[in-house]
Amino acid sequence: MEFETLQQFKKAVRKFNINLGRSIFFPKIDSTRCKAICYDENCPWQIYCAKRSCLVSYQVKTFVNEHTCPRNLHCKSANGKWVVDELEEKIRNQPDMTVKDAENYFRTEFDVLVNERKIYRSMATARERIEGSEAAQYLRLRDYSNEILKINPGSTVRIHTSPMPGLESFLFKRIYVCLSACKRGFVEGCRPFIGLDGTFLRGYYGGQLLTAIGADANNHIFPIAYAIVESENKDSWKWFLELLQDDVGDHAANGFNLMSDMQKGLIPAVKDIMPGAHHRFCAMHIYHNFRKQWLDLEMKAAMWACSKATTPQEFELAMGRVKRINQHAWEYLNKIFPQQWSRSHFSEYLKVDFYTNNNCETFNGKIKKMRGKPIITMLEEVRGYVMRILARNKKALVGYHGRITLCNKAVWKGTKKRATIGGHSHPVIKMGMSMRFKGYM
Repeated sequence: MEFETLQQFKKAVRKFNINLGRSIFFPKIDSTRCKAICYDENCPWQIYCAKRSCLVSYQVKTFVNEHTCPRNLHCKSANGKWVVDELEEKIRNQPDMTVKDAENYFRTEFDVLVNERKIYRSMATARERIEGSEAAQYLRLRDYSNEILKINPGSTVRIHTSPMPGLESFLFKRIYVCLSACKRGFVEGCRPFIGLDGTFLRGYYGGQLLTAIGADANNHIFPIAYAIVESENKDSWKWFLELLQDDVGDHAANGFNLMSDMQKGLIPAVKDIMPGAHHRFCAMHIYHNFRKQWLDLEMKAAMWACSKATTPQEFELAMGRVKRINQHAWEYLNKIFPQQWSRSHFSEYLKVDFYTNNNCETFNGKIKKMRGKPIITMLEEVRGYVMRILARNKKALVGYHGRITLCNKAVWKGTKKRATIGGHSHPVIKMGMSMRFKGYM
């Protein structure tokens, strides 16, 4: 047997013995030769490899292929470096691999038991080899932003840093990205509705990912902009909203409606940057706070009836039901303006009756696995996901002609069916077009 390098020989010998469940070590290694023997002193197994004189290669000179020692599931040959090498190749083909998956892989493929902590550390090292160092990627953020501006003319990328006292270097704080296609697509073809949300990053340095998500004519999510900031506070939200407004236009002139989960610092930031803008609150977020005091199913149904009401009269009836059940619950809900959480009081201008911030929650859920990666890797994967969303949604409507889009047509049919049961009249919910009916016989 011949090998190009001693390193190749060592890897082959180690893997061979791990498959056998035997532990070996290398007592003699130099630039021209290498010897491996079994950990068990009474076991005769050994192999010796040396450099050939005529060709630049290494040849096995001695090989005693006989193990008298018992098989061991906790094989010492499966050290950290070997585990990292094996996982690196595996993770490249299976990026979503978990610690449990890796543990099962070593158990089935090599019949060895690897410590869970060792697998966890090895996976982190393997991912760093594949994706790059988290700290090193921060040094290349300027290059990354310049590359986006180069290949996506018209895009907006802003990096905010703060000087470090006594040093000539700067500390990264925030980065904002708004791709040209997202900017133009929202302004020219989407409803004036923007969902705002923030979610935590799971990497070593932490931080928050802020997102602005719109809705296209077919009620599909339409990513507008995203940013990485140090934390969710008034200052970071003001910075994000200022840049967002510069990209998509003035909120008053365009009649933008906002929706959020009442995040910390967002409400005062909206009042400062977009004063007078219609600002809805996610009914699901309100309910999660509501259920901390009133958990019973009757109160849950009454609260959601208020949020889903489509007329002011229906809203007042639902609130009256809440008041009859529990006076304190009614006082809690009555403090929130109905324009902020009930469909019955939403603006009809934008033809969007969303009472939950599901657009943002959907987007955050899809990028969950990306949020633990180094910053440039994460930003690039998010950008790729945004591009796939735009392409998929565009494909869904290619060749379609009609006054009402496909999703809204399904809503229209369902509402019409419910409203005509028994010949009763019922107002149609606000959809993609301002359409109502008075009753069907």
